[in-house]
Formats: sequence, structure tokens, C-alpha cells
Amino acid sequence: MTERQIRGWVNPLAFIEIDEPWASSTPATPTLEAVLRFLCPADEPVDIEKLLSRYREISTEPVRLILAPAEQRILDKLIWPLRNAKASYMIGNYLATISLSGMVAEMVAMLMWEITDSQISGRTMTKEDEKRLFGSEFEKLGQERRVSVLSAYSIIGGAMKADFDNIRQIRRHYLHLWSKDHDRLPSDGIKCFHAAVSLVVGAIGQDVREGRLILNPRLVHYLERKGLYGATPFLFDDGSAALPEEIAVDGPCQCERLACVDRPQKVYCRWTRDLPDWVIRKRLYRRCYDEVIVCPRCSRNHKRGHVGRLGDCGKPYVDQEGQTD
Repeated sequence: MTERQIRGWVNPLAFIEIDEPWASSTPATPTLEAVLRFLCPADEPVDIEKLLSRYREISTEPVRLILAPAEQRILDKLIWPLRNAKASYMIGNYLATISLSGMVAEMVAMLMWEITDSQISGRTMTKEDEKRLFGSEFEKLGQERRVSVLSAYSIIGGAMKADFDNIRQIRRHYLHLWSKDHDRLPSDGIKCFHAAVSLVVGAIGQDVREGRLILNPRLVHYLERKGLYGATPFLFDDGSAALPEEIAVDGPCQCERLACVDRPQKVYCRWTRDLPDWVIRKRLYRRCYDEVIVCPRCSRNHKRGHVGRLGDCGKPYVDQEGQTD
């Protein structure tokens, strides 16, 4: 009788440095590289450049999430799962990226319903009304039906519906169909993640007006009910934000340029209280502060923001605190 052989993975689920009986023969604490080797695909080498390359691949979303309300349920159901989906792609766990993106899409659908004051007969719809209308409470409906309801009530537009549908279809193919091959898995993981980010941004709202971040009004009412909504934050061009009470001083940049660095005109700035006193007193746009110039005091080349600064300028101010002689 002819023997037949197949190729196989030996101990495919084992972390050799931890599992017995192998761990007893290697008493040293596993290295970070060993941990990464277990986390990353078994058939690919652990390579920092590969990890960074995957991060760059997925960090190309057309819509960026620049700020998230620090409401625990929003963080737990939307933001941290999205971050974990991105991290999963980074280590080559594309199925987890798709799965987590699908979870986020379901949570967005439920949030959109939660923050909308849906009416029936001139009053807010109750759980019992939902059961009579939909056959179940909205939260317990299947995702396809949830999206249909949101669309029918004009709670979401065509773009959001397309994102919901794309995620659901991709997720179904990979997580529910044995016949689906994985040849397009990485690119489909990226599509799912980008669509999930767009959904979260659509639910939260990220309009910027006069330097202020404007949230979705429906979400604002939801946060007000939770006692978590306060003043509208200012959004800075480096992606950070600050509330009005965090601003120490504001005004136009005090550099000598006609237009600030990389900007078509002078920049109106807001300096936050957590900045060093020296930086606040300089009243310079951050890029103007960091621009290397010929110092008008000591004729050396250094940052504009360091003019007169002890240790950086060859002719420091006598009064460092007041920045005067």
C-alpha cells in the first residue's frame, strides 16, 4: 500500500516560549520579538519594516477621525475597537480587522437610532412601538434590517448606507462562507476599516468652523443627556484640540513675516495653558516658532522662538521671564 503524506504545521496554536513542556527548558522570559512572532502571521518573518508598512497601508482613510468624545460607551463600542482593528491589520490579522470593523458598524447603527428622536403619532417611539413596527426592538434586529430602517427614516444618507452595506457584505463573505478565498483579504480589510472610520466620523460629526469642532447636533443632545457635553473645542492644525478654558491667550502670530510659514497669510493663534511660559509670551505660530533664522540679536542661526533665550541665543535677554533687556 502506497503511503500518502501531507504538509502540516506542528503545534500551530502554541506559544513555545510559554507552553509546557517547552517552557521548562527555556526559563528565560520571552522577548518582545518572541511575542511579536506569535502575534504575527506564522508564515511571514517578524520584521519591523513590515509592521510599519502595514500601518502605512491602512492609514490612508479618506476621512480622518480627529477627535472622539470621552464618553465611555462611545470609546468602548466605537473608538477602541477601531484602534484594535487598525492594530490587527498592522500585525497581519486581517480577519480581526474585518470582524472589528463589522462590530463598529453595528454599534454605529444602534447609536444613530439612539441619538435620533424617532416619532410615532407625534410622540417619541418606545421599545414597545419598535416591537410592533419592526417585530423586535431596534437593537435586536439584524444589521441589514437596522440599516434599512435608518435609511427609511432618513436618519442616514446614501454614503453612510453604502459604507454599512460594504462592510456587511465583506464581513459575511469572510466570516460566514467556507468557499471564500483569502487572496483579497488585506485589501478587503482596508476597505472595511476605512468604511468603519467614515461611519464613526459621520455619527460623531467633525465640521470645523472658525477653528472650532462642530459635533453632530443629535450626538450633542445625547451627550447633554449624559451630562458630558460642554463648550465646543478649538481644533488646531496639528490635529489637537482644546476647550476655551484651556486657552491662555489668543491673537495673531507676532513674527516679522508678511505671511506665516507654509500659510498664505498671518495665522490667528491660540496658546494653551500647558505650554511653557516662554512659548506663550513669544506669541508665535508653531511653524514660525520652529523656523531657523539669522538671529537679530546674536547673528547666529537658531529657531525664531529662541531669540533672546538663555542657552540658545548668543545674546540672551537680561530679564528672561519678561523677555526684555
